[in-house]
Amino acid sequence: ELFQNRVFRIVMVTDIIQQLGIWVRNIAVLFFVIEQTQADPVAVSLISVAEYLPMFVFAYIGGTLADRWNPKHTMIWGDYLSALSVGAVILAVAMGAWQGIFLVTFLSTVITQFSVPSSAILFKRFIPAEQINAAISLSQAQNRIQEASRKYLQDPWVMVEVAEYRSRPLYLLGQFRASGTYYMDRPLTL
Repeated sequence: ELFQNRVFRIVMVTDIIQQLGIWVRNIAVLFFVIEQTQADPVAVSLISVAEYLPMFVFAYIGGTLADRWNPKHTMIWGDYLSALSVGAVILAVAMGAWQGIFLVTFLSTVITQFSVPSSAILFKRFIPAEQINAAISLSQAQNRIQEASRKYLQDPWVMVEVAEYRSRPLYLLGQFRASGTYYMDRPLTL
């Protein structure tokens, strides 16, 4: 049912495209900085700072403003500005000012902190109440797995799809042949 919702499909597809674009940008920028600086540890560390510092600083600001701004426009402008940031990276490289990549990467990550919370707001507005937890959980699961993977992988890209919904647990405790947790795949009525 969730995948029948047009808003859910659009937001999930744009989130996946955005995450893929960010991953490609981060890997390309990392390899380029490694090549330009002969793997200078300070330069490589600064790229990580440019990528992750805005997440800590602007996540709260972006979430607060996303509540006040039109989420559809915020997502569109955020994706548009992210695309422009890729052009800025290419321009910086072409002009020989590759150090500008640090600033462009920082600004691109700041932009993302404004557009990502808007998808959760769109979920809450356009997805039926009984499906909202599954929709947000899917997006949050993807983000949390990706963040947890960063401890072990450089810029991981994660995609989460639902294979089966089992959201209504039934707990059988006591003297049953097979006690435990069972999930009901149909409506429960008494």
